[in-house]
Amino acid sequence: MINPFKRDTTTTKKQQFFSSTDAWVFASLWGYDTQLKDIDLNEIAARGDLLNHSVLELEEIVLALNKLQQKGLIVIQNEKLAITNEGMSIKERIVKKRGGLFSIIPNTESILNSPRTKLESYSAEKISSCEFLLRREYAYGVRKD
Repeated sequence: MINPFKRDTTTTKKQQFFSSTDAWVFASLWGYDTQLKDIDLNEIAARGDLLNHSVLELEEIVLALNKLQQKGLIVIQNEKLAITNEGMSIKERIVKKRGGLFSIIPNTESILNSPRTKLESYSAEKISSCEFLLRREYAYGVRKD
């Protein structure tokens, strides 16, 4: 028998802007702060592996970095990356949440997509393309000199 009082959750879930992969990439940026720093894909991949026991694909990183910029959580200038003040605030909220290492990604996704997290959308002119990361010198395991 169908319960007429049971809420249908199949159609009420709101579309989320950030995916779990975007949250995974943001959580993997723990070595960055508000100071611009060279983008080190090997470091990001290693931190991602630590968090999820899986390796981020380069395309996943590029897509996530573009989305994180679009919402003002990171800044990329001259092939360097920094976390914005808003991004640092979110990092602090993630650290305060309960759970161990393997709860960081779901906690990050939850905070990023929370209605209480008010994020602006920035226009395309303010976002630096991350396509430069697809060049050979940025490939995993290749040192940039």
